[in-house]
Formats: sequence, structure tokens, C-alpha cells
Amino acid sequence: MAKLNRSGVDIYYEIHGSGPPLILTHGYSSTSAMWQGQIEALSKRHKLILWDMRGHGQSDYPDNPDAYSEALTVGDIAALLDAAGADQAIVGGLSLGGYMSLAFHRAHPERVRALLIIDTGPGFKKDDAREVWNKRARDTGDRFDREGLEVLKSLSAERATVAHRNARGLALAARGMLAQRDARVIESLPGIKVPALVVVGADDTPFLAASDYMAAKIPGAQKAVIPNAGHAVNIDQPQAFIAAVLPFLDGLEAARRERPRREDDCRRIVADCRRNRSERAEAAVRHGPVHLHCDAVEQHAAGVRDGRRGRAARTRHTLHLRQRAARQRDLPDLPRYRRQRAVPAPRPPLSPIPQGPARRLEGRLGRELDVALALVKELHA
Repeated sequence: MAKLNRSGVDIYYEIHGSGPPLILTHGYSSTSAMWQGQIEALSKRHKLILWDMRGHGQSDYPDNPDAYSEALTVGDIAALLDAAGADQAIVGGLSLGGYMSLAFHRAHPERVRALLIIDTGPGFKKDDAREVWNKRARDTGDRFDREGLEVLKSLSAERATVAHRNARGLALAARGMLAQRDARVIESLPGIKVPALVVVGADDTPFLAASDYMAAKIPGAQKAVIPNAGHAVNIDQPQAFIAAVLPFLDGLEAARRERPRREDDCRRIVADCRRNRSERAEAAVRHGPVHLHCDAVEQHAAGVRDGRRGRAARTRHTLHLRQRAARQRDLPDLPRYRRQRAVPAPRPPLSPIPQGPARRLEGRLGRELDVALALVKELHA
């Protein structure tokens, strides 16, 4: 348990276990205590970082409304990773914490190793839908100002026992952190390049469609739906939640251990190709450092190992096209000749009828005409 000073605002955080860093952010009006049921399982193989957002739990409750914003919360996450000595981490959270995790990835993608998004909405593209959400956030803040912490008892069972020092911080957090300003987070989903797991409770009706949307928009994202669980899926079904999350985390570690071996295979294959002066080596030399081509070489190696020659052939064809394009770039501009269509020769005119047969025909017709005229004259005489 420690506190991190952020421009006069103390942020409470805890670190459990050791290993690859994993930071989890709680939802609005909750605290880091919501993860108590997962500390033992998640800290066995990870450095688990839990914290209280400003205006919540054991962190400070500044009176200045400007001290509550999405940008400041993203900055808090970055500062916590620095305090934990983590250049990169698995970043996750529930509800508002999940949204802030997506916002952190948008601002610092190089510091995110993977995303764990739980019972979360990614925001809104349309202004009118965002305004409906923001009105609810402002109404929640107004209610905390009027009724104090008694509001928590009417929200949900897990928040009824949460410890906050005053309601003023929650009211300001609703207006400054829960309310959204733009569509940058939801529009950033297709650009996420890291592994992502979207978890949602089957009974968390308002967030089911949002979870489907994120799983479809984030490339390669996985989705887990936990039966008989609501908006606090890790509290409603803690064992099922861990059963869904641990395989995802273990898969990240397996991929990390596999990566050096795959890179060694890439270097070996490229070295062999260079010794053989093959197309792949020439293309690698032409187009830059070898590590940029590890994916293509890895596809070739997998195709050979698994007997899928078609994939290797496609890789060779792709590299051949790149090589040909490079050669064409080096050639001077030459005039392009269009293929001329052959002009057909004129047909010869029809040959005339020979003179001999023509004269005989003409004489016969003339004699028949003379006989016919004589008959007509006899009839009229």
C-alpha cells in the first residue's frame, strides 16, 4: 500500500506478487477493494497493480472540478506504471475502468501489452447518444451532491459497502470522468494491435451489445460471456471470471516465450536463403532490414513444416512481386508501345462473267424475245 503524488493529488495503489505487470482499474463509485477476490489468483504469476481513481476510496478528493478528467486519469495510469517500474503492462478495468484502459491505449499504445475489458462500453459515435449518457452522469453527480453517500445503497450490492470519505469527489468524478467529450476512444478500436479479451456478464443487459461491438471491431479480440453475472462480473461469479481470464493471460506468456524461438527460426531461414542467393534473400536485401520480413519467412517455414506448400508458394510469389517492383523502380522511364490491331486486307472485287458464256446467253435470250414478239403480233393482227 502506497500513495503517488500527482501535482498535489495523492493516488492510492497496491502492488501484489511479481511477474509481468497487470494493472486493473475499478468502476465508477467503486474502489480497488472490488478486486480482493482475484488478488490471490492473479498475483501468482503477475505483478498485480490495483489503485483508487481520484475522488474514490483512499485517494484524494480535490475540490477543483478541473482535477477530474479522462486525460488526468490516463496520466495517473502512466504514472502508476512508472512507479511500479513497468515500461509495458497488461491494462484492464471494469466499466469506467475499462473505458479508461481503452483511452490509455489510445494515448500510449506502446505501453500496452494486452487489454482486459470487463463490463465496459467504448463510448458513442453519435453526439445525441453521448449527450444522453452525459446527462445521466450529470444527474448522478447532482444526486451525490443532494443525498451524499446514501446514494451508494441504491446503486448495487457491491457498492453499498464501499468505503469513500465523502460524496463530493464522486459528484465531481461523475461530471469530469464519467461524462465523455468525444468519439476518439470508440473510433480507435480498429487500430488496436495488441491481444484483447472482452468479458461481460450474461445479465449485464446494457453492456451486451457494447461488448459484441468491441469484440467485432478490435482485430483478433476474444470474448467471454459469464452466465448468471451482472455488471460486476468478477464479484457475481468470481470463479467463472478467473476461469475466463487466466487462459488469456497464460496464452500471452506462452506467446512471449515462443517469440524468441520464432525469431531465431526467421534469422536462420533468411541466412540460408542469402547463402543460396534465392529470391527471398534478394528481396530482403532490396527492401530493408531482415526483421521486417520475419512474418513472410515465418509463413514460409510453417508451410514447409506442416506440408502446406500453397502458403509457401504464395509467400514466394509476394516476394517475387516486390522484387519485380523494385527492379522497375530502378529502370528509366521508357515509352510504352500499345499493341496495334492488324488491319484486315481489303477483299478483292467479284470477278466478271467470262465473255464467251455471256455472249451465248445474250444471244439465246435475244432469240427467245424475238419469237415472243412475233406471237404477240399474230394475236393482234
